[in-house]
Amino acid sequence: MDEPNIKTLNELLQGEHMAIESYENVLPTIEDQQTKEEINRILTDHKRHAVEITDRIINLGGIPKESTGVAGIMSQMKLKAEGVFKSDELMLKKLNDGEDQGIAMVEKIIEGDLDATSLQMVHNILDTDYDHLEKLQHMINSQS
Repeated sequence: MDEPNIKTLNELLQGEHMAIESYENVLPTIEDQQTKEEINRILTDHKRHAVEITDRIINLGGIPKESTGVAGIMSQMKLKAEGVFKSDELMLKKLNDGEDQGIAMVEKIIEGDLDATSLQMVHNILDTDYDHLEKLQHMINSQS
């Protein structure tokens, strides 16, 4: 078993689960159909990322952690409460902030122990996450 890789990948998996829950919580609050469809595509990407990370952890002999932890639970409760009273634009800004924070977290985490295969997978995920930032920013700008 490759403990350092598995620990790092589980941290990344936790971040993907937080992203999934955020998008799932915001999706029903979005009124514009085109925006909803784009948010759903981003959600699908995060679900695919979670599966890729889970598979890698299993291939390394580890057990994937399928939880967001306490921080994730608190963040989701706050996002749900805010979603009731916020506009599409404000919810998109929240998702954009979360995506940006997630990217920063991933970049910090991968400074540690990852094998070449895992590192390449994470860089591919980061590329997609940067695309998400661009799409969210475009949606925010089109709301204004």
